[in-house]
Amino acid sequence: MDSKADDDSGHQRINDGDWLCVDS
Repeated sequence: MDSKADDDSGHQRINDGDWLCVDS
């Protein structure tokens, strides 16, 4: 899994363009 830095919107880039909402 390609874990990138968290986005400003609170999202984390996963795989090939898939976005996962990491709202904790």
